[in-house]
Amino acid sequence: MAKFDIKKFFNENRSYCPLPFKEIYSGNDGAYKLCCEADKSNHNYTTRETTPFKFFDSPEMEAIRNKMMSGEKVKECRFCYELEDRGYPSYRTSRFANSVADFFPGDNERNVRIKLKMLGSFCNLECYMCYPNNSSGRRTQLKKMNFIGDFSFRKSTKAPTNYVSWNDILTELLANIHRIENIHMIGGEPLQLPKHWELIDKIPVEQAKHIKVSYDTNATEIRYKNHSIFDVLDKFKSTWLSVSADHYGEREAWIRYPKDIESFERNLVEMKDHVKQIHITVSLLNIYDLFEIREYYNKKFEIQCLMNNTVLDPLMLSIKNLPDKEKEKLIEKYKDADYDFTEYEGNRIVAELEKPRVEEEYQNGLKYMRELSEIRGDYTKLWPKIV
Repeated sequence: MAKFDIKKFFNENRSYCPLPFKEIYSGNDGAYKLCCEADKSNHNYTTRETTPFKFFDSPEMEAIRNKMMSGEKVKECRFCYELEDRGYPSYRTSRFANSVADFFPGDNERNVRIKLKMLGSFCNLECYMCYPNNSSGRRTQLKKMNFIGDFSFRKSTKAPTNYVSWNDILTELLANIHRIENIHMIGGEPLQLPKHWELIDKIPVEQAKHIKVSYDTNATEIRYKNHSIFDVLDKFKSTWLSVSADHYGEREAWIRYPKDIESFERNLVEMKDHVKQIHITVSLLNIYDLFEIREYYNKKFEIQCLMNNTVLDPLMLSIKNLPDKEKEKLIEKYKDADYDFTEYEGNRIVAELEKPRVEEEYQNGLKYMRELSEIRGDYTKLWPKIV
């Protein structure tokens, strides 16, 4: 019998993606999805009513997997399909095309990745483009400004878990810990969330040594009460730290207000051997400076930057709304992979810039940033081009 060629199967099957076979993901509203890029499904599975593995093993998920294996496209994956149809790499093709064998579900029982926004939404920062659902500080500030629900900001919803559902989830995760190969910690700011530390503490040491842990963290506070990130580093098989930062110096402090830049950079130095990347979200306030930002973190901290995420919501902060002449210059600047972007990073930026601009959205963004300036200082002194 001929050996099954995983790479060939992936390249020929334009529907298959490893994530529904490997990952349990829930959004900041508690709804389970196929991945962070996927549209919501018609099912009503949420972390309030359904534990993670019950969702993962559900008939609905099996039906989606069967469709993918047969090459039938699934509606939830519209975003990737549309990028591919436009000739761009997608999350599906760029992330897995060269290493699909590592993600293909095999006989190993420990092959599930957990990525659940269930630990809480407390965050000590109020990043100007962040969803209110993801940050307690953000919600408080936007309510004071009467921006909740305006200009595409998603309205804050009820918490994705309560006391009962959290205990049910925790019990099930521990009962299935032998199936888990990776846990991706998301917040809020995960290092400041009690549920995060409760989960870390309750995972048995003999299981932890087989589990990889990854974080999306702002790295402004790396200790919590009697815990620290170094406890995690010592306990688990490996730890991947992805640090969120969108600029440096005064501009970073404005975007991710009220960030203490000196404290943040001290933490980067302390954790340098464990930080895998600076994750930059591309928006109106950093699109002109991406090369400079990358050079800053590379030279000062020897940390690489990843720029494969662009602001799509709120639309008023999208780079697509810049004046057309400015977009033409930026497309020329970022279209070429010679600039050391991965193909996906550069093309994702260009793909967003090529969308038609909407003047009303752009003006809403300027209005919003002017109102934030009353609290953070005049943004036009830092970004004189964005007026």
